[in-house]
Amino acid sequence: MTTLLRAIAFLVLGTTLQGCFLFCALSPGGCDAPKTEQQLVAPGVQVSLASSRVPLLPGGSGVTTVSLVLTGGLTGSTLAVGTLPVGVTASFNPPTVTGSGSSVLTLTASSSAIPGLFLFDVVATGTGGNPQATGTASVTGEVLQPFRLQGGNGASIGVGATQDLTVAVDRVAGFTEPVAFSVDPATLPAGATTSFTPAVATGSTSTLRVTVPSTAPTGRYLTRVIATYGASRDSALHPINITAVLPPADFSITGTPSTITVVPGATADYALTLTRTAPGIGNIALTASGLPAGAAATFVPSSASGTTAQLAVATSASTPPGSYPVTITGTAGALVRQGSVTLVVDPAPDFTLSATPASLTVARGATGQSAIAIQRTGNPGTIALDVTGLPSGVTATANPSSAAGTSSVLSIAVGASVAPGTYPLVVRGVAGTLTRTTPLTLTVPAPPSGSVAITLGTTTVTVPAGGVVQVPVRLTRTGTAIGQLIELRTAGGHAWVAPNFVTGDTATLHVVGTATGASTIVVSAAVGAIPPSATLAVTTVTPTAPDFALVPASPDFTLNRGIFTPFALDIRRLAGFTGAVTLTAVTDQPGAWAVNFTPATVTGTSAQVDVYASDLVPVGRHLLILRGTSNGVTRSVFMTLNVR
Repeated sequence: MTTLLRAIAFLVLGTTLQGCFLFCALSPGGCDAPKTEQQLVAPGVQVSLASSRVPLLPGGSGVTTVSLVLTGGLTGSTLAVGTLPVGVTASFNPPTVTGSGSSVLTLTASSSAIPGLFLFDVVATGTGGNPQATGTASVTGEVLQPFRLQGGNGASIGVGATQDLTVAVDRVAGFTEPVAFSVDPATLPAGATTSFTPAVATGSTSTLRVTVPSTAPTGRYLTRVIATYGASRDSALHPINITAVLPPADFSITGTPSTITVVPGATADYALTLTRTAPGIGNIALTASGLPAGAAATFVPSSASGTTAQLAVATSASTPPGSYPVTITGTAGALVRQGSVTLVVDPAPDFTLSATPASLTVARGATGQSAIAIQRTGNPGTIALDVTGLPSGVTATANPSSAAGTSSVLSIAVGASVAPGTYPLVVRGVAGTLTRTTPLTLTVPAPPSGSVAITLGTTTVTVPAGGVVQVPVRLTRTGTAIGQLIELRTAGGHAWVAPNFVTGDTATLHVVGTATGASTIVVSAAVGAIPPSATLAVTTVTPTAPDFALVPASPDFTLNRGIFTPFALDIRRLAGFTGAVTLTAVTDQPGAWAVNFTPATVTGTSAQVDVYASDLVPVGRHLLILRGTSNGVTRSVFMTLNVR
């Protein structure tokens, strides 16, 4: 037994000396077996900032760098911020960081951000770990006061006077936003008004104009000027002394009416007002200068003791036409003041007429136009226009028929039964007792002995609803119909031919798709008792492919030379077409026309077209081609311009 106890004690002692427990002796390898230690680290996110204080201006931004250290097997983190004040927003670049890394925090302040300090947390939430870990860091943001107003040095303003004061703004470096100015009305004299130039400044100064009424109480006022940008605000005091002002003895001269127009030999009568600012001025002697040759001035009275007088300027038959500034001089002791009126001498009223062209050839059933120019001398007033010598079946219409300007357009309509021949007409203008005329020759050609046939490029066509299809039109002429001006007309549906008056053999029919279904378009020529015609069968279908089409509001458009004339252009968008369409134009006389589009590139469904015809463009009909291009696809439309 003693031996057994000693063996056990030896074994325990040996195990203890090796750093092992008793059961190590019984394990494989014994107490000499290697041991493996494993330490588990909890997931964690450490957040640090390059700068924990971020200043920024209203309308600007500030940045700091956020650094992240991940532990415990986390693979990334997502960044967010705590509550921010009104007008301040935050963004991270990148908002999600993979592994340990960094992101740039940008704070942006709008104009509504109130200057001052604010605290918030940057929160990083780890990803890829279990349990989820977060880290935070506190940031102090400061919306800076972007500007300061400087106080004024003081000014003295007399009652009834106006004075300008300079308002200076000290801007923080980098602040360039507009600052609006105002004045606290409670710090102004009663009835005073103010204005700023500019009222909203992007620079460092503005001019404050203060107007003090004559009834304002005198004294010292601390006028408060206020400057604002969004929620940013500052004010400064400008001392103003309001002083009494005694008006000096003075007077002024005003003539009514300020301008009178007469013809040679007539008299212009002006009423004069003599405004006296203080008593004791005495009589005012009146004289006139600047009169035209052959004119004389008379004052009643010539030396005025009151506040009114009359001036009569009498012209003679030899007084040359023109505009004459007449100076009225008033003298009262050492005081000399002047006023002025204008005398306009017009030549005797008259006018002349001229017709372009002075000779019209109009087929039966057609209409021709001539531009009537009115050359005015003096002021003859409104001129009534008509035409004499018209044969039976011919009518004439002037637009306008009562011309107040320098032009009118005369339309001559020839009925189908008018006998062929040449007719001398007289265009007549009447203004009061004045009557002036100009000749106009009308030729009605004999009907052609030849024939005209119309052929369409196709007899059937399919058009998408809202779209436009063009069909060639060809005229086959024989005999005297060759080279004759022929009007082409359409009937049925929404269609037109351009050009609609042709001497050649070709034109283009435009068919606009309306309601789905079948319809018929008839193209005819205004020739003979039975006009030749051709029929087109139209099938309108629902569009399936995205596309667009151009449709002018008036494909037969009338305009005057020398002025821009607008019309509307529809951009029909089919089957969800959304592309931007760029518009261009082609005229028959480059350099003599101007065509403008508003807008030039259309993303909507309409544009305005302004057309200008210079004096180089002959009166008559012309062809205009409008083109729209989108993503390499071009659509065009032809229209007739009637220039007068």
